[in-house]
Amino acid sequence: APPLGDNLKIFISAKYLYALDKKEKRIVVYKLSDGKISAQYLSAAFNNLTDFAVDEKAKKIYVLNNDTVYGIIANHLD
Repeated sequence: APPLGDNLKIFISAKYLYALDKKEKRIVVYKLSDGKISAQYLSAAFNNLTDFAVDEKAKKIYVLNNDTVYGIIANHLD
């Protein structure tokens, strides 16, 4: 996986660190226990990521791209 770009947005839960990487157009999820990548979420539609929110209980990540919100199933939580 390419290194994280700059201008990141971060969210930390009890077990994971989520990073919105605008440069690489992705959400990267790290396990807090070992610092390893648990998942990456990418889409060709992610051309201007601006923000995100995580709902671990619902197993969803919501991503704001331009004026559209995308809901992503958080498969790393299965």
